[in-house]
Amino acid sequence: MCEGFDQTHDIRDDQSGISTLSVMAEEGQTVLRHILEAPFPDAMSLGENADADRDNFDKLQNGYQACMNETAIELRGFEPVADIVRHLRDRLHEHGSARELPSPSRTASGDEQKSHSLQLSKLLSYFMTIGVWPLIGLNIQARLENDVVTCG
Repeated sequence: MCEGFDQTHDIRDDQSGISTLSVMAEEGQTVLRHILEAPFPDAMSLGENADADRDNFDKLQNGYQACMNETAIELRGFEPVADIVRHLRDRLHEHGSARELPSPSRTASGDEQKSHSLQLSKLLSYFMTIGVWPLIGLNIQARLENDVVTCG
């Protein structure tokens, strides 16, 4: 590997490989964890936006702590997921049974196509509000080939 990279970075058992970008991502996550687990920095208490900075930091910390509170997560069990499944079921059944959901086709009329698009937009919007990004993904990686870095 490049300039001793393999000597200073171990591939964990749960990894199939490692790259500079994955190392940077892990280091970034570690920095964020340290920030979110620490008290609000006194140096940030200065300036005209100090109250807003403190409020934003508190919101970030509260969200982080909620995600890391395994005891509370275990107590809630499957119920949050069941709520999402029930909501999806209800949304799918708004227009008849799930088996009767219209599928867009080239032969559908203009109004039918608009209806299909609206239904799909509503469903995708709901997925995004719960943090699920369906059908859409973005992944950028850098490769070193012949001493040239390419992204794709």
